[in-house]
Amino acid sequence: MERKFYSTEDIAEILGVPKRSVQAWIRRRELTALKLGREYRIRDSDLQDFLKRKERPAVNSSGFPIRRRLIEELHHYTDVQKGAGKEPEEAVQGIVEDAIAEMIEKKDN
Repeated sequence: MERKFYSTEDIAEILGVPKRSVQAWIRRRELTALKLGREYRIRDSDLQDFLKRKERPAVNSSGFPIRRRLIEELHHYTDVQKGAGKEPEEAVQGIVEDAIAEMIEKKDN
């Protein structure tokens, strides 16, 4: 099993950030690292976990986050509605209208 380790300098170069940022992430325990003497080493898997946690949700053209839950509900709801004999467009329209109303309400608050 091959393990890939990076130095703080490597991570800084890969991500295009100052080395101080990488060191701060390690100090704040946002980025898991092994301390070997006076140096830190970061596993590739720990870097990937860190990057996943830092990901921001995709945003649609109106600036609202696209919700995975909404997409899952759309698939489920359309399957249920197809079983009831409704066209997919009718099934989706209700969910989209509800989602838009929810987004507008959150924006106003």
